[in-house]
Amino acid sequence: MAQAAMSNRSFRDSLQALLNKKLLAENGFDPNLTAKENLSLFRIPVSTGKLATLTDFMDRRLASHLRLLSAPISRDIIRNLKQNYSEELPKTMRIRTADLDANSGKAKRVAASLGLIAALKSDDLRRFGERVTGKKLQPDPACQVICYEPGDYSGPHTDHHPEQRELRDGYIDIHIMLSSPKVASQLLVYERRQGVLNEVAEIGKGMSIAVYQLPFWHYTTPMLARPGFADARRWLLLASYTIDRAKPPPKRRRIKATRN
Repeated sequence: MAQAAMSNRSFRDSLQALLNKKLLAENGFDPNLTAKENLSLFRIPVSTGKLATLTDFMDRRLASHLRLLSAPISRDIIRNLKQNYSEELPKTMRIRTADLDANSGKAKRVAASLGLIAALKSDDLRRFGERVTGKKLQPDPACQVICYEPGDYSGPHTDHHPEQRELRDGYIDIHIMLSSPKVASQLLVYERRQGVLNEVAEIGKGMSIAVYQLPFWHYTTPMLARPGFADARRWLLLASYTIDRAKPPPKRRRIKATRN
């Protein structure tokens, strides 16, 4: 029997149903442990067929509205070096992306029609991040969509923003990730123990949610496609939260009434 074509509504419903498997689950992780981790990764069970349907739909509807962001290593880093081992590597990358907070642009309209913005700004996602990190998060996160194609990567960086007062002491990113079955692998290498890039996570398979407690050192390796699939894509939906650092008001002391 032929499968009915996916619509915007069926895509939204399918995506939300899959997310709810993790966002609304009562158990599944220990907040006392995840609160201490730079990165917490949660897999979402999904069949290969369902995953292919969702990612193919995003490919058709959204991929053409993203812009290429390419920042390769400058040749001057080697050419102008005067002292052994004194090189400094800025953030390098090659990705496709769109800012979903922009006032205009086709990508934002398409993302809204697919329910991506609603998913990223949902109270359920924010509360999930609060449970994982033990921190109170401000609502209305900054939102972005990123797409990795074969060979795309993000070089070593910290995502530290010392010039922004609300971010300089840390903030929380939540990534909703969907990889086409055509993707073979993409690795995230990150600083689990301070000062050491000592942990590796496979982020190029299936569907998952990652919670980042930034800043810390990390990078993604070039995305690898399965042989014969040059159109493989890994989708990343990003919500970036400011931490609510307001101190709660002091508790009022009760004055015991005296009896005459």
